[in-house]
Amino acid sequence: ARYAREYAVYQHDLGRQIQKKQSELMDAQNSLLAANSSMATMLQEVMRQRRKLNDQQVRQQQYVKNLKRREDELRVKVEKQQKELAALNKKIDDLIAYEIEQARKRAEAEAKRRAAAKGTSASNTAKKPSSTTKTSPSTKQSAGSWLTPEEKKLEGTFVQNKGRLPVPITGQYRVGSRYGAYNVPGLKNVTLDNKGVNYVGKSGARARCVYDGVVTAVFKFSGSTNVLVRHGSYISVYCNLSSVIVRKGQKLKARDLIGTVQTDESGNCILHFQLRKETTK
Repeated sequence: ARYAREYAVYQHDLGRQIQKKQSELMDAQNSLLAANSSMATMLQEVMRQRRKLNDQQVRQQQYVKNLKRREDELRVKVEKQQKELAALNKKIDDLIAYEIEQARKRAEAEAKRRAAAKGTSASNTAKKPSSTTKTSPSTKQSAGSWLTPEEKKLEGTFVQNKGRLPVPITGQYRVGSRYGAYNVPGLKNVTLDNKGVNYVGKSGARARCVYDGVVTAVFKFSGSTNVLVRHGSYISVYCNLSSVIVRKGQKLKARDLIGTVQTDESGNCILHFQLRKETTK
């Protein structure tokens, strides 16, 4: 009977120990499952972040590629613009040189006519250069030597109005680029040399004369019309017009309309304006 009681107690204690071990095993298993679940969640988050990073890298590479392509397109556009501006300035230079030469010839002819009218002696006339004799380089280079008294007076008043001349474009405007060489934004080692000033106006803006003068040239270039107005030995230039309402030889007053400025694809009107003192920009 005593052994039976001891055996029963032993079985009871053993059962409690087994239950305790089972409970500990269950707790350990649950902890392991929880750890596995947490690790799986962390792994999923790591994979998600990695995919996100890969997507960002792909987008960044595409952005850089697009930026490089736009830079190449802009460089080609700027190079084309440089060539067009150089050709335009060459055309303006040629027209101004021609105008000055024609004015000089008219002044020489007028001087000879006046001399003849005063009855210059035949001997003195014979000593003078014939009409085919070339003028010396120093005479050609003398600024304003070919101006008539009326033109000299006009030039004087033009100079006196320095700082008070109206802008050559109507309506609201801003200066797009100023005179001189400047670096093109976004492009390394690329410069443009602006021989004038670009005025950016609203759609429908028109060019207007900055002072009294005479239209000396109206010419087409690269799909737009351009006008030269002479104020004595000063010449104002109005470029990139879609249409004009003036003609060569027409006299203009300050603020007289010249024509409509051409509108670009952005809806802006860009008037390229230059001012020369004979051939000097």
